[in-house]
This record gives sequence, C-alpha cells and structure tokens, in this order.
Amino acid sequence: MNRSYLVRNEKKRKVYTVQVLKEFSFILAAVNFTFNDGILSTIEFNSYRHGVTKYSIPEDKFSGSLWESESDAMAISNLNYHYTSIGLSGTATNNELDIKIVNSVLESIKDTELNSILEKIIEKKEKSEFDIEEYFSDKCF
Repeated sequence: MNRSYLVRNEKKRKVYTVQVLKEFSFILAAVNFTFNDGILSTIEFNSYRHGVTKYSIPEDKFSGSLWESESDAMAISNLNYHYTSIGLSGTATNNELDIKIVNSVLESIKDTELNSILEKIIEKKEKSEFDIEEYFSDKCF
C-alpha cells in the first residue's frame, strides 16, 4: 500500500487529498480538505469498509452515509438483485458511526502529522489552513 497526494484547483475552490492505494490503484481510504475562497470549509473521510462522512467546519458537525449491505442493495429492484451495485445508503450516520469511519480512515493512512492536524481542527477548533498547505507542499508539486 502507498499514499498519494493530490491538489485540485477550481475557480473559488481548492481540494487537498491524501489517499491510501492498494494494488491496481484501488482506493482504501482518503481524506479531502475543501477550501472555499481560501477558507477551510469541510473535511471528508472516505472509508472503503464503512462509508463516507463529512465534517463541516462552520457547523461543527459530522454528516455521513454508510455503505449498503449486499442484501439492502439487492432489495432495491429485480435488476439490482441480479446485478448488485452497492452504493451509499441515504441514512445519515450517528456520531458513533461517523467516528468509526474517521478512525478506519486514519488507521489506513497511518500518518501522525496528518492526525495532529485533524485533531487540531476537529477537537481543538483551531484554524489550520496554513498547516494543511504546509503539509501538502512537501508532498505535491
């Protein structure tokens, strides 16, 4: 497994991404930092095993979705029964499940510097735009 780092610039939006790749570029886990007009607005955690959750900085809360089970996906329609396509369920997660997703992602990434940046933002409520840009400046070109 190896990590990759990406920066995507749009007109008024910038997204920094760190992801863990398995063989064949299969994404196991990812964290996306989204900046709107230069201000950090959301942090998204993507877990292959559990689902996706976003932490909204202005609202100071998580909102996420879990992956459907295979039986849930098959129950949608006859077509889905024979050609199962598993997606995110519309059910919002509770805080305990959001934390499970976050922990799963952080365990996969295994980066203490990234963990301390996230702790600073989520737990200590400190602004960290500079820390994030500094973190990615060494890894992206």
